[in-house]
Amino acid sequence: MPNELAQILDTIRSGETMEHHETTRKNEHLHQRQPLKSIVNFRYHAAWTASGVLRPSSKFKTMFKLLNGDAAPEVELISVTGQPWKLSDRKGKMVVLHFTRGEFCPTPRGEIAYWDNFAHIFAGMNCEIVFLANGGREEYKKYAEFMRLRSPILIDEDGAIGEAYGVYGVNTPVNKNLKTYMAPSIYLIDADGQVACFWILSGPRGGPSPESILGILSYAKDNGWKY
Repeated sequence: MPNELAQILDTIRSGETMEHHETTRKNEHLHQRQPLKSIVNFRYHAAWTASGVLRPSSKFKTMFKLLNGDAAPEVELISVTGQPWKLSDRKGKMVVLHFTRGEFCPTPRGEIAYWDNFAHIFAGMNCEIVFLANGGREEYKKYAEFMRLRSPILIDEDGAIGEAYGVYGVNTPVNKNLKTYMAPSIYLIDADGQVACFWILSGPRGGPSPESILGILSYAKDNGWKY
């Protein structure tokens, strides 16, 4: 393993991609050994440049619509309380886009309430939390008013925003009067309006906690509000 790690560091310093390095190894008839990209598995195939920035490979592009460093698609919607909200107006600060499954389900109701408890702490870290739902404007309006939420809930009526961000199960029908995202997703957008990192789920649970995002913000604070 130390030899493998030394090879990884050499690859980073030289600016070669992992894929190029692995090809070189195969040409040297080393393919029977563990491939380099499986030794350092950052949950996807990636390549490191000399600057140390993680660059997803072309194969990863087929898995997700957006990648770290991509410009975040515009979000311009009306909150359930009637307030306009536009992502590009938030340049200079970081934003958590929390695509929630549906008010009808107790899991997202609890998650919204929990995340909203941290809204003032996020604000102190130059970050805003906003929730997006695929439908249920009236239901969410009642919920927001009852819970006195500080964070806005935006309704993505036709699912266009969810589609742009690759959220799982956009426009899933719950009944004839309600549609929803099948599972939640969370995107952290940096101060330049680019995707800092993201979590796309295929089930109702398993996303990052507010505390983990605050840890990322602690780093971003000293890096121009970028991660």
